[in-house]
Amino acid sequence: MNGTKTAVGIIGIIAIGVIWCFIVLNLESLALKELVYPYPNMTLESWTESFIKGAQYAVVASGILALIWSGFSKALNISKWPDTNSLRLRWLILLIIATIATGVLALLYIPAVQTGGGKILAYVFYFFNLFVTYWLATALFSPPIVKYIPLGSKRIRFL
Repeated sequence: MNGTKTAVGIIGIIAIGVIWCFIVLNLESLALKELVYPYPNMTLESWTESFIKGAQYAVVASGILALIWSGFSKALNISKWPDTNSLRLRWLILLIIATIATGVLALLYIPAVQTGGGKILAYVFYFFNLFVTYWLATALFSPPIVKYIPLGSKRIRFL
């Protein structure tokens, strides 16, 4: 039974990552195509491809950190709730690592634009993707003993 919960958690985290990569590919890039005006030496298609590549890397990185959180939580072999008090800090540290990684990816993969709010929206999408992927994956699929450690997970689990 315990192995089944672990498998469901891993599959759930991966599913969130795959679904969100699909959203990046099909919805975010379409929204940006209307707002981005790249420099003459770059086509809109190449700008969008660069955005998508970086956004998908950020989603994958966030998913990997969610898997690390899950594995770390299982490895601690915690048996009761009071033993989890210091875990929220560790969860937040992984969130900060994911945020820094996303910022670096955004700087590397979001090309310059001539005008328009597309670049700002691209940054917003990158960080929104990070929070959705990492937060939702950990809030919904953390191991049972730490399922309420991610901020807001108690609320989402009772919906």
